[in-house]
Amino acid sequence: PPFVFLLDGIEDPHNLGAIIRTGECCGVHGIIIPKRRSASLNATVAKSASGALEYMKVARVTNIANTIDMLKELCLINGISGDEASVRDYIISKIKDKCTYEVDPMGNLLAFKKGKNTPKNKVMLSAHMDEVGFIVTDITDIGLLKINTIGGFCEEVLAGKTVEFKSGIKG
Repeated sequence: PPFVFLLDGIEDPHNLGAIIRTGECCGVHGIIIPKRRSASLNATVAKSASGALEYMKVARVTNIANTIDMLKELCLINGISGDEASVRDYIISKIKDKCTYEVDPMGNLLAFKKGKNTPKNKVMLSAHMDEVGFIVTDITDIGLLKINTIGGFCEEVLAGKTVEFKSGIKG
């Protein structure tokens, strides 16, 4: 699962830079900060981050509470490789009033948001909708499951995870 810092009320650019630097050292995948009542991403932040800002993904959101709720909902949706429809449907429910979209034959979600003017440069965002999963390849005579992975996973945390089958059975 992604390791994300959600920061609220960090108004000092030196503190924000230090948090970004520390996050980069700890393996944080990204940082989410509010658009208002937060330090701007400026030269002071970049200097305090000692270069880490160049590698850290930072998102500025309007409402931290709504973002937390949305992340919780997304984390509870099952979407292993090859079966991402539930994740795609959730994303569509969130963007359908804000842009046009289409689903290509491979199941990829393509969204388009037009601005007032035609820009010189276009921005493309790409993200994965799937997560790590396993496929059962065999069931032994004593009931043990042999599995292969679908996607990468962290072996250290695997033993503590609940297994959920597509039928809804948890083990």
